[in-house]
Amino acid sequence: MFKPLSSFLVLFLFCHLLVSQTIISGGSENDIIGRICRLPNSSLATIVERNPDWGSGDLYISFSADDGTSWSDLSPVVVKSGNQSTHCIVVTPDDSLRVYYASNETGTYKIRTISSADGITWVNDFQLDLGWPQSQGVYDPHVIVEDDGSMTMTYVKFGGGGYVAHCTEINEWDLNKSIIQSGAFRIRICKQSSGKYLAAYHRNIGGNQYEAHVRFSYDLIIWSDVTLLTGSGNTHDPTCNTVNDEFWVFYSTYKNGAYNLFKRSSSDGLYWSEEEQFTNDNTNNTQSAFFAEADNVYLIWTHAINYNTDNDIYFEKYEITGFSEYNELEDNFDVIRISNQNFLLMLPSGLSGPAELSVYNMQGQLVQRKLLYAGTGNYRFDIELDISGVYLFCIDIDEKAFNSKVVVK
Repeated sequence: MFKPLSSFLVLFLFCHLLVSQTIISGGSENDIIGRICRLPNSSLATIVERNPDWGSGDLYISFSADDGTSWSDLSPVVVKSGNQSTHCIVVTPDDSLRVYYASNETGTYKIRTISSADGITWVNDFQLDLGWPQSQGVYDPHVIVEDDGSMTMTYVKFGGGGYVAHCTEINEWDLNKSIIQSGAFRIRICKQSSGKYLAAYHRNIGGNQYEAHVRFSYDLIIWSDVTLLTGSGNTHDPTCNTVNDEFWVFYSTYKNGAYNLFKRSSSDGLYWSEEEQFTNDNTNNTQSAFFAEADNVYLIWTHAINYNTDNDIYFEKYEITGFSEYNELEDNFDVIRISNQNFLLMLPSGLSGPAELSVYNMQGQLVQRKLLYAGTGNYRFDIELDISGVYLFCIDIDEKAFNSKVVVK
């Protein structure tokens, strides 16, 4: 039914420019998770879990009125007994700010919610009924607001995996206990304009080897086969969202002595771009979260000063400067490297005329662009590729688009 990835190439190319990087919460406190959203007044808000001993967390909020350049001091949202841990933040259709979080204040982890009109005064803190007995622990809620004002939430059942629930009226959630994936952790959900949902999660595939996976669905009941996103043996905490209606997934992978953030993207949830590394530190970067608006991506994550005792919440705003989507056609072309900078372009038969050749690296950056006149058959040209790596050669000719993947050593 489907071609293998090696022959069916779907690449979503982009250039990203770092606009700003700031620390939302620093200092010596142990701030282990941050979640971000845009408020109706255009400010940004981040909910931070501050957890000094990994067992007595509370939730705080920070605001930015300048699109992330600076952030306010933390102010309390939920500060009480027990451990408030794992949370998300959304703006509901009535423009209220609502936080969903897990708490063990009753002895068993349950999902609760609290709301605010301004982010300062918080009210109506109560436990959700998701159909489980009081003795069953559930945690790690992730909520999206649908276009019709309803809400969809993924969460984790202790000992059971990742589940999904839908809410047609504010806080009246279905009791169906619908499972997405057994054994799933850190399960997140997002949705394209077509109505396709994507769930991303990590899972132990055996021998304590953790990998990121995705599944998609149109009805939250029937889910696609599992797609494995990673292969490191030590990948955790995938988070998903849509950027210009493309699925993006960030995740943390342990390589060279530390966790760093990586990303893959897909137009359909089945075929995914090459992996892109977003951080490159000698200390751990984990627990990413993000959303997109127009040509900007707003990304936050947890940065370890000392993983056990001192974590900070970092923020970066990326400007997406150029999107080009290339899907494989039946007649792709071949590129043969003859010498250092001399290449032979072998067009599909029957094509000739004015053409534009664009060459991208695998970070989506345009390396070179040439206008040429291609005769039927082969075309020989010179182009400077001084750095070894994988490149995508894209040619537009006769109102058709073709591409070829080239390895330069």
